[in-house]
Amino acid sequence: QRGAAGTVQPQPFSFEAREAAKPKTIARQRLEVDLMRRREEEERHLRQSFRANPVPPSTFLHLYRNAERRAARDAARDVKASSQRRPHSAASGHQSAHHHPTPPVP
Repeated sequence: QRGAAGTVQPQPFSFEAREAAKPKTIARQRLEVDLMRRREEEERHLRQSFRANPVPPSTFLHLYRNAERRAARDAARDVKASSQRRPHSAASGHQSAHHHPTPPVP
């Protein structure tokens, strides 16, 4: 800048002022847009209310008790299944229609 007598008035040099005077590069513009989008998304996420689901009661049960219950249930199922089976006897002579007796070997 020139003074009243036409002399140049010295101005302190500033890198920030020099950078601000330059046009922004495309990469810088994209970076600023991306940062702005991230900030907006983070703010939107922070405004969103969160309500957790209740903790399931099974979380508080002891694993050993669960294993005992499972073993008792499996044993009861096995007992019931074995009581419903018909006993097999080879001496009964009762053969199914699909059974083909093997001829005696001479």
